[in-house]
Amino acid sequence: KMKVRNYTSVCYLCPHCLEIGKNRLSVFEYSGKKSFVIRCESCGGTIARIDKNSTASYDVSVVCPFCKDKHNYDLTVHEFWQSNFLELACPDFENKLLIIGSDEFLSDGDPYDESDFSD
Repeated sequence: KMKVRNYTSVCYLCPHCLEIGKNRLSVFEYSGKKSFVIRCESCGGTIARIDKNSTASYDVSVVCPFCKDKHNYDLTVHEFWQSNFLELACPDFENKLLIIGSDEFLSDGDPYDESDFSD
């Protein structure tokens, strides 16, 4: 039986300051909100905005550090909070924009490697 987590971690490359960061989100802080913003720990810039489409899904809008465009992803609420390792990639460059998952999968070393940031 799968253990239900009440938090998720999001790793990102900030499109503003290009720092790699990780935010831990608690389902209790966000459960009631219609939308919430994930901000860079280093510069405070917006990484992603998450809007509830319905009770079952989120529209995740991510500012892309590679092409400077915004990319939108439709994730179920379950995918967002319960995935162990979910990568959202730039459709043009295929670079990872966000990695959403559990600490145990994101903590062994850096989830990003240099190849993600090379041209």
